[in-house]
Amino acid sequence: MSGLNFEDTGGDDEVFEYGKGDFTEHACKYCGVANPACVVRCNVPSCRKWFCNSRGNTSGSHIVNHLVGAKHKEVCLHKDSPLGETILECYN
Repeated sequence: MSGLNFEDTGGDDEVFEYGKGDFTEHACKYCGVANPACVVRCNVPSCRKWFCNSRGNTSGSHIVNHLVGAKHKEVCLHKDSPLGETILECYN
């Protein structure tokens, strides 16, 4: 156990702000994840933002958090995802 070091290095002081940062176009607006297999785009024409399926510090995944909060119901997978550019719709 002597090889483990649990001291704080001080590199985690930056706090991520929603939508801020130098990310690719398809990066999650909450956390910056840009893996095409992990992101979806909100398909509402006035929105078109990208979100991932990770929870981070939210109660649900970033895409679910967005869909519920914005009352949007349709997403599109990334064209390079395993299923290609597929549209998914939520129903009441």
